[in-house]
Amino acid sequence: DCGRAVAGRTAALGGDPGMGRAWSGLARVDWALGDGEAARSAGSKASELLERVNRKEHAWIELVQVWVQTSDGAVFRKKADEFIREFPDDRDGYFYAGLGAESLQKDCKAALSYYEKAYGLTSGYYPITRGEVECRIRLGQNPQANAALRRYLALPVVPEEGRQQAQRRLKELNEGH
Repeated sequence: DCGRAVAGRTAALGGDPGMGRAWSGLARVDWALGDGEAARSAGSKASELLERVNRKEHAWIELVQVWVQTSDGAVFRKKADEFIREFPDDRDGYFYAGLGAESLQKDCKAALSYYEKAYGLTSGYYPITRGEVECRIRLGQNPQANAALRRYLALPVVPEEGRQQAQRRLKELNEGH
C-alpha cells in the first residue's frame, strides 16, 4: 500500500535525511502515486547522496532514477538486467524488472519471467504474486492466476496483510472480476 510506504520512507528520512536508498524509495512511491514532480525531486535528492552509499545501493538508486526520470521501458529493462547480473540474489531487482516490463513496456510475458525469479527468491512477498496474477489475467490466463494465488496462500508462513489481499483477489477472480 503506497500510503504506508510513503509514511515509512518519510519516517526513515526523519531519522536520517541522508539515507539515499530511502529517498530513492520515496521517488518510486511518488511515481506510483502519479506525482512525477515529487518523484523526480526525491530521485534527485537520492542522486545527491550517491557518495554516501555502498555499491549495491548506488546501483539501485541509478536504476530507480532511470524509471522516474525517463519512464523509458527499454532503457529501464536494460538497467534492471545490469543490476540483476551484478546482484543475482536480490529479489527487488527481479521484482522491479517485472514491474518495469509490466508498467512501462506493457509486456506481461516478460514481466512473468522476472516475477517467477523474484518468487523463487522470496515466495512470501505478496506484491510478486500480485504482479504475476494481474499479468496472467491480462494475458487471459485466469486459471493460472487462480493457481498463483492458491500457491501463495498455501505457503506455511505469509504476512497477514498479504494473506488478506490474496484471499480478497482470489474471491474477486472466482466471482469473475
